[in-house]
Amino acid sequence: MSKNTDAREFWHSELGDDSGKALWNAFTEVEPPELDRQTSGRPQAPWLWMGMAASWLAIAALFAWNFDLQKDVVEAQEQTALVLLEAERSDRVLAGLANVRQLKRDPEISAALLELLKNSDDPNVQIDALDLLLDNVLKDPDLRREVLEQVRFNRSFVEFAIQSQEVRT
Repeated sequence: MSKNTDAREFWHSELGDDSGKALWNAFTEVEPPELDRQTSGRPQAPWLWMGMAASWLAIAALFAWNFDLQKDVVEAQEQTALVLLEAERSDRVLAGLANVRQLKRDPEISAALLELLKNSDDPNVQIDALDLLLDNVLKDPDLRREVLEQVRFNRSFVEFAIQSQEVRT
């Protein structure tokens, strides 16, 4: 089809009379929009860039504040775990040991776990503390023997637990 003539001839052939000409002329042709234009014709406000910069600064400040809050939460979790590890009741100590599993190990927690292993009379607490210590603190066999000699209660139980862990790995 070339321009309008082929389309007009098609309409005339289909409609068979002059009514096709009136119908064809009822539709006006409109120029298509420019393809490269992607922004509005209005000029951009000068404060727009300042607003975007301010929003990015606000996002950065919130990120820094969130990082600081996360650090505070981890410290609170560590302190809670330490308090629970020093509790008198076994159920609270076991809850503290469950909290320790979710935290990164720091020297205070490792020292508290060693004290639990050495001084607790509850085998459940001892086995849980031993499980947490075998991954990082008690890797050295000499240190294991030294700690095993300092265990006050259930020494044979702890010794068998260490041996079974060595066999498993």
